[in-house]
Parts: sequence; structure tokens; C-alpha cells
Amino acid sequence: MSERKGSCNRCGLCCEVATRCLTKDSPELQEWADTRDIEIQKDDNPGMVALLIRQPCPNLVQTSDGATCRIYSIRPDMCMDGPTRPEDILPGCGFWFE
Repeated sequence: MSERKGSCNRCGLCCEVATRCLTKDSPELQEWADTRDIEIQKDDNPGMVALLIRQPCPNLVQTSDGATCRIYSIRPDMCMDGPTRPEDILPGCGFWFE
């Protein structure tokens, strides 16, 4: 099992990928995703894929010092946890897995 290293660099990338959900893979899925700016990633579960829906979180605020969350103290668990798997790391993120 990989261990997460690094720290949040306040890039806001994880807040731009506001939704990551698993669904069954199908031939029609890619065409549907392409028309909606949704990225499809392979998942560890056979026959399943992860949909990354790029829609900035409405609570994300970009400042000169980096990204800030308007509801930081009460943010959802998925936001508190940060990236939990190597495939969740986005380019520019301050975390990595070893």
C-alpha cells in the first residue's frame, strides 16, 4: 500500500474536481462524457470507471496567496481527506504517493 506524502499547497485543483463517482463502464459513456467536459479514469474495480466532473466548488475562492475555502471549518469529509489514492493526484498538487 502506498503512503501519501507532501502537503496541501493551496492550488485549489481538488476543489475544481468537485465530484468523483464510480459507475459501470460502457461504450456510450465516453461519448456522453466528452459532451459534458467529464474525464473518465480507470478504477481498480473491474468493469467500473471513475467520472471526474470538473466544476469548481462554489466555496472555492482564489486569492493572491492561493486557494481558500469559504466553509473550511465545516467542509465535507472528501475535502478534509484530500487525495487518498495515487490516481486522485492532479498535476500541480502538493501531495504524492510512494
